[in-house]
Amino acid sequence: MVLSLEQIVQLIVFILPAYVANAAPIIFNTGASKMPIDFKMKFIDNKRLLGGGKTWPGFFVGIISGTGVNAIIAMIFPLYPKFYDHVMIGLLLSLGTMIGDTIGSFLKRRLGVKHGKPVFLLDQLSFFIVAIAFVYPLKTQFLEFLDLPGFIFLLILTLILHPASNILAYKLGMKKVPW
Repeated sequence: MVLSLEQIVQLIVFILPAYVANAAPIIFNTGASKMPIDFKMKFIDNKRLLGGGKTWPGFFVGIISGTGVNAIIAMIFPLYPKFYDHVMIGLLLSLGTMIGDTIGSFLKRRLGVKHGKPVFLLDQLSFFIVAIAFVYPLKTQFLEFLDLPGFIFLLILTLILHPASNILAYKLGMKKVPW
């Protein structure tokens, strides 16, 4: 099935809170905080749980930014019946994004990947998959446009935009590495 322009726009507007939540900690430069999510604790493998790049300020900035974007979207391009629905979906997407990114960091530490080093697909998809999982129970109520072709479109879009946005952030001096 080929997606219509309307479906593509709906899908992009839908996923925007997740993308904003994922980028917000970099945009607001929260990585240098002294408040790491893992409290510098080590796992049974004697490696940090997450590493210094995952901080409480970054986690909350991501959630607030993604949720806020969906509140703004509600006023411009309402996808759901009520303002509350936009906020709820924005919150779930943003929370899922931040938890997915944190899970990705945990897995990278277990694999022995140092902080700031890339892992293809894990970096691009951990936030996306968990964000979608958080809102998927609402599919029948609000997200009928998130069918298999829609999911595949968003998956491909994420695989393109995630590296491109990281390169842009690097070129703008917001990141030390282009991944």
